[in-house]
Amino acid sequence: MEIVTFVNFSAIIICLIGRLLHQEKISFQFVIIVLILFYSIRTEYGNDVPAYMYYFEQLSYYSFETFSLIDKEWEPGWLLLNVLFAPFGWQAFITFLTIVQFITIYWMITKYSSRKDYWVIFALYILSSNLLLTDLSMLRQALAMHVCVWSISSILKKKILKAIIIIILFATTIHTSAYIAFLLLLIPYISKINRCAVIAGFIGVFILINIIVSVYSNIFSIIFSLATFEKYEGYTADKANSGTGLWVLFQALTCVWMLYKYPHKLSNLFFIISQSLYTLILPLNAFAPLITRVGMYFNLIGIISFKNLLNIKRDIVGFMLLIITLLMSIRGYFSFFENPVWKDSFSVYRTVFD
Repeated sequence: MEIVTFVNFSAIIICLIGRLLHQEKISFQFVIIVLILFYSIRTEYGNDVPAYMYYFEQLSYYSFETFSLIDKEWEPGWLLLNVLFAPFGWQAFITFLTIVQFITIYWMITKYSSRKDYWVIFALYILSSNLLLTDLSMLRQALAMHVCVWSISSILKKKILKAIIIIILFATTIHTSAYIAFLLLLIPYISKINRCAVIAGFIGVFILINIIVSVYSNIFSIIFSLATFEKYEGYTADKANSGTGLWVLFQALTCVWMLYKYPHKLSNLFFIISQSLYTLILPLNAFAPLITRVGMYFNLIGIISFKNLLNIKRDIVGFMLLIITLLMSIRGYFSFFENPVWKDSFSVYRTVFD
């Protein structure tokens, strides 16, 4: 935990120093390179990684000629990647995934936010479950999520067919949860709706979901205890960063403020609505945390929306919302390492040099 925390917080501080010295891009590029090198040398770090390593070794016996004979426990895209990297070894595979993940984050932040906002968006990424729980452990879903990020440009340009191809032919063949990303295709049409109607719709759906949770939580708990979901049983104890009703309510208030206060042009509203979709899913964490795994797609993209809280001068409310978000994210970061579900797998950083 100590070495990982030191590296992560050092990365945030370097980005902040770069902001103060007006060298945002150089400092951000340096941090991305360092993190790629640091996380490329990890081995059995994260709950899911041992299972991925085991199946990688099993798949190393296959080739393109025998690909059709593989027991299809996982999606074909992921299996194909395993077979492709089998001759180069597990560490080469981890390095590839790490490069893809951090380059995607770099591209998204630098393309859709101004230089002065790099540090705060990057900090929210580092401090959230997007890095620790997803990118470093849930390798399949993490890769699918990052592939979906590359569809943002096509969605904003309303090249829907291209976006669908990216999501279906690539992301969903890596992890079927990527089908949820099709909701992102609706955002360009939502952007044409009156601002007040969007806010009222968000509040109404948020209240409705909370009512459903309070009334039907026992039913949903039974459904998600079925054998179909047994392999995700360990994740039902995940309360990181979204474990209390107060935090969920705060997230909802932040989304409402951004929907009300900030420009409703498509390029901005896309990220605010993405964060809003994640917030609507959060109440379900009370009885079916498995569902919040799907919401991570929107959370990863939605972090760009927080640039709004720094962009308008004299917005005291927005500034306070951002400060509270950062403080709660820091609290959630350290609480993550104390959670018994993750503690054993994340407390010691294991590398190829151990």
